[in-house]
Formats: sequence, C-alpha cells, structure tokens
Amino acid sequence: MSFNVYKGSTKKANVSTLYANITGLSPATTYIFSVSETDGEDESSKSGTVSVTTNGRLIIPTTKE
Repeated sequence: MSFNVYKGSTKKANVSTLYANITGLSPATTYIFSVSETDGEDESSKSGTVSVTTNGRLIIPTTKE
C-alpha cells in the first residue's frame, strides 16, 4: 500500500510513508493538495483537500567583512 499525493489534479508523488516532500513551490503561493491510497493496481477516491500557503521569500543575510 502507498499513497499518491496530488497538487490540484496533478500527481506529484507516490509515497509509502505518512509524509511527502513536494519541491518546486513558489513563495507566498496557495496550493491545494489531496491524497489517495493505492495498491499499485487500484486507487481509492481522493481525500478531501487541504489548502497550504508557502512562506514569503527566503532572504539569507550576508555579513560584511
């Protein structure tokens, strides 16, 4: 058994754990995610959705020498 992770209607990952690392997201943007369970042949209906908003732009401070 594993889980398909969807961003909108696009499958982004298949995981056998209870978490997924989704890359390529833009800062300060809202995304809608859902999951389904699969055994490799059959797939369940997608779950309810969850809305996630990424943080703003990451600024890495520099030091002056």
